[in-house]
Amino acid sequence: MITTASAAFVLEEDSQQQFLGARILCEPTFRETEAKFSVRLNVLDSTTSHVIHYGYIEVTSAEVDAETGSGTGETDPWWNALQKAVKTKLAAIPDNSSVTFNVV
Repeated sequence: MITTASAAFVLEEDSQQQFLGARILCEPTFRETEAKFSVRLNVLDSTTSHVIHYGYIEVTSAEVDAETGSGTGETDPWWNALQKAVKTKLAAIPDNSSVTFNVV
């Protein structure tokens, strides 16, 4: 979760809609073929935690990696682990008992 304390913020450049004291909850979707994250930014009311507004922003894997400790390649293990977790869930469905899933 992203919190703000110093001033009102906007989700888009030149927007007239501002938020003061609200928090931002990020919901990412990764587009593997483009190596980009589309992130839904849920603005939460500071007292009720209800979503009062939302917007979207895109970041590349390279931009995310730049914010990590090593600065490169750290989103790859996360993506691989996510795919493995999905594979495990799919394999656990009884109707998939004869299916072999692989992560490449």
